[in-house]
Amino acid sequence: MLARVVPQSSTVVIVGHFPPSAVGTGGHHRSYQIAWDARQAVGAEQVRNLTWPMVKELRELNAALQLEMTGEHHPALDDRPLPYTIDRLRRAVRKVRGNWFQLVSPTHVVLSPWAQGALLDRYQSLVDAAAGDVVCVIEHPCFQAIAEKNKSRGIPTIATFHNLESLDIGGPLDLGRRLRTWARLGDVASELAVLRGCDERLFISGVEAGFVSGIGMTAKHYAYRPVGEVAEWLATIRAKRAPRARARGKTNLVMLGSAVHPSTAKGFRWFLDLVSRHGLPAGVEVDVVGAGTDTLSSGTNGRGHIHFRGWVSAQELEGLLVNADAAILPQREGFGALTRLSELAAAGIPVVASEHASLAAGQVPGVRVVDDDWESWLSAIDAVHSMDSTNVPEAETAAGDNALARVLTRLTRSAA
Repeated sequence: MLARVVPQSSTVVIVGHFPPSAVGTGGHHRSYQIAWDARQAVGAEQVRNLTWPMVKELRELNAALQLEMTGEHHPALDDRPLPYTIDRLRRAVRKVRGNWFQLVSPTHVVLSPWAQGALLDRYQSLVDAAAGDVVCVIEHPCFQAIAEKNKSRGIPTIATFHNLESLDIGGPLDLGRRLRTWARLGDVASELAVLRGCDERLFISGVEAGFVSGIGMTAKHYAYRPVGEVAEWLATIRAKRAPRARARGKTNLVMLGSAVHPSTAKGFRWFLDLVSRHGLPAGVEVDVVGAGTDTLSSGTNGRGHIHFRGWVSAQELEGLLVNADAAILPQREGFGALTRLSELAAAGIPVVASEHASLAAGQVPGVRVVDDDWESWLSAIDAVHSMDSTNVPEAETAAGDNALARVLTRLTRSAA
């Protein structure tokens, strides 16, 4: 843990759309880590969190993307009455400001939140109330107006985007659709412009940090690691797993993730489609856990023992993780990094994961990387029972791995 070494007069204001919480999705856990690390750097009394959720837009976006993956029409976005049409026009104006290609080929990327004026007012009130110098952390490119405001006032801004939204939200580029490709690349340019306006850029993924630094902007890899209550909970699971006995001829697997996130849902559907065609080995059971996973049950044709749990309580999830022989993470595309990889390792649970999932996080203890074909997955699942699922080594995390604390320490010292 990094000791607090910076002046008490420095205040850090963190602006995000996930409340920092030890209970919730990976986004909540990442925001929790960011807030935790900031408190370690400047002291808890000097950190202010401003959560501005894009609930309406994100709910509609997730619904549209999930239906789009199945080729279905989404009337909620296309055939709404006049009040909603006005909402769409307002959103369209905000979107095309930074990317005029969206006029001819709209994309899913939104780089401005609802009620931006109210957001700026809330932020200004926090800055005005702060004693001494202020450093701002923004967790999403939609807070670009705050970064612009900070620049005019000489307030340093640190970008800790959870992923490259312009590339992650829209899914893979379809290079055969020229107008859509230009619109998507326009979104990328808009997001990069937000990053360029910040003083520091920290990324959860080593892939994204390398991409941004490769095009000429300084960037650092700020890996996800469980902290605080999350780390304590995972340590409890690790301790409970140690004395467990394994049932002969039976393998319990858990497939954990949020199916409301497009790339996660696509990976899960890919795996389940293979199960529907080939079935699972005898004795293998899979618990599919996470927001929206209860909607994935169609299409498996009853092949294999698969239980679609959906969102479960922390107590139920703990029971599933304590009894799991391994976790499986079929993630074949997308940006950011899976918080689940580090958390499962901390809990002492072996993981079988797609190669793509391992690129962002680097080497994680207890993770077996497999190719994206059924034979590789089948071989890895067959090998689970021979793994020592109670002896996954703990990751070594040094204080120097806390990139946010290092940056905050430097910025607040220079402002003192």
